[in-house]
Amino acid sequence: MSDHVHVVADLPSGMSPARAAMLLKGASARDLFAFEPKFRKRLWAGHFWARGYFHRSAGDADLATITHYVRHGNDSRQQKLAAY
Repeated sequence: MSDHVHVVADLPSGMSPARAAMLLKGASARDLFAFEPKFRKRLWAGHFWARGYFHRSAGDADLATITHYVRHGNDSRQQKLAAY
């Protein structure tokens, strides 16, 4: 899918992935709309993010492997963005 975001995060003990996703999505949308208020009108119902999210623990891979995947996934557009 071309319309998703990968995030590598080290959460504090006691913080759930659901809470982390809520904070990340809420703060980023708030900042985006503060930067460009007209942007909200272009979006369906004024929401930047979709309701859902997916998380996965990455305890079976080291940080270098995970970071490489996030930066250089299988999507050629993602690879171009990683170059910046």
